[in-house]
Amino acid sequence: MKITKLFTMFLLVLTACNSGNENDVNALKEKRTKLETELAELNIKIKALDKAAGKTTVQQKVAFVHSQPLTPKTFRHYLEIQGKVTTDNNLTISPRTAGQITRIYVRKGQEVKKGALLASIDVGAMAKGKDELKTALDFATDMFEKQQILWDQKIGTEMQYLQAKNNKESLERKIATLNEQLAFGGIIAPVSGVIEEIYPREGENAAPGMPVFRLVGKGDFKVSADVSEAYASKINEGNDAELFFPDINKTVETKVRVVGDEISPLNRTFNIELALPKAFGGLKANVISYVKIKDYEKKNVLIIPISTIQKSLDGTFVFVENANKAERRLIKTGQTYKGETEVLEGLKPGDKIITTGYLDLMEGQPVKY
Repeated sequence: MKITKLFTMFLLVLTACNSGNENDVNALKEKRTKLETELAELNIKIKALDKAAGKTTVQQKVAFVHSQPLTPKTFRHYLEIQGKVTTDNNLTISPRTAGQITRIYVRKGQEVKKGALLASIDVGAMAKGKDELKTALDFATDMFEKQQILWDQKIGTEMQYLQAKNNKESLERKIATLNEQLAFGGIIAPVSGVIEEIYPREGENAAPGMPVFRLVGKGDFKVSADVSEAYASKINEGNDAELFFPDINKTVETKVRVVGDEISPLNRTFNIELALPKAFGGLKANVISYVKIKDYEKKNVLIIPISTIQKSLDGTFVFVENANKAERRLIKTGQTYKGETEVLEGLKPGDKIITTGYLDLMEGQPVKY
């Protein structure tokens, strides 16, 4: 009340000055300084009274909060990366002999079995050579049979007999080799799968090393992913993992099958492979997969929402409810995953951590549900 009267007097003085009666400016400044001094003295007295009472207006206010008791759980941390479906049976097929493609027996997208004939190469020149060799073999066989009869009768020399035999066997080996080369005229599917690409057309020439078909084998799929070198010590063969395929909306549990030993100098990552069950269908090569690899697990640990954690100059803390009052607890935290953090020190089972209404709390402030 005294402060209000002082300010009223001050405003009256200022009004009088504005009405046209110019008073001494220095006198007004002295009055203002005197009023400010009195105001400061009153504020000091108010604070002293609050301190003597042992509480402030804010501390006397009851806060409405929610809390939950803490129980030990198992905390798991997962590394989340992106991978893709691959297969070792993604093959580029080339002919084993040079020649013109006379016939293509399959179409793009067609499923074929292992050993199926995919295309034929013109091997007519070799076929004619085989006919010539066969004629020579017939003659050599006839000569050998006659020479053998003479040799059995002790007529002729051993050299004549052996030469006839060698000529016959040599021609037989040449025909066998030519038969293998003639078989090269057919391009055969090395595994069962789907024809993804057909590069040449009928009538075009092909040669060994020149791609003719690309075949993706059915089954035997795996997921390949690149992992940052920062996790090199955490990812091992046999780690539990989970794969999610958004394109087909399917999830499967698996394990890490292969961990690469080389760090790429380009992006500082290493490659891993994860197994896929053979019965897991609906996949195609290069389908995207979201990979979750469990790289940390700890049992019987207290877990709290990361949103409840606050920081100050003296450390990390949370509020717990103790006898209907807010209690500030300094804590030590571990790893965090999916909005939850493991607590290493500062809390014990049964503590009621305040999960809502904790931002404006003060130590010892009354709380109510």
